[in-house]
Amino acid sequence: LCGGKQPAWTVREAAALAACSLAERAAPSRICKHVTITTLLECTIQTQKDRKFWRVRMAGLKLLHALVDRAGSFSDASGSVVAGGSDAADRQLILEAVLPEKERIQKIARSSLTDNEAKVTAVATEICGALSWWP
Repeated sequence: LCGGKQPAWTVREAAALAACSLAERAAPSRICKHVTITTLLECTIQTQKDRKFWRVRMAGLKLLHALVDRAGSFSDASGSVVAGGSDAADRQLILEAVLPEKERIQKIARSSLTDNEAKVTAVATEICGALSWWP
């Protein structure tokens, strides 16, 4: 997962960014699978263990942010804010699939709030802010 055994930090960063791209662009039916969500979260956890290279940690948080963004918020999923019917339905399905992992996502984001790198802390703050609108 996410190049954990790779000695080059750039490979670990690229693997996390590739997973981020998957979270942003994959079909909703694929993102809603428990295995996919678990794999993406494990990838994020693995990147957060890299204490030496902040860009690897930031790539992992970008992955998490993409997943949270894809799920939207409860008001987005209710259809009152988002205009497209299928888009609102997709967001609702993704939100329902990701919601059981909310506590795990919050734990990862909150642990990154104390990071020494300001860019990492900024992404973690955005994730925490988005999660505050979830049910």
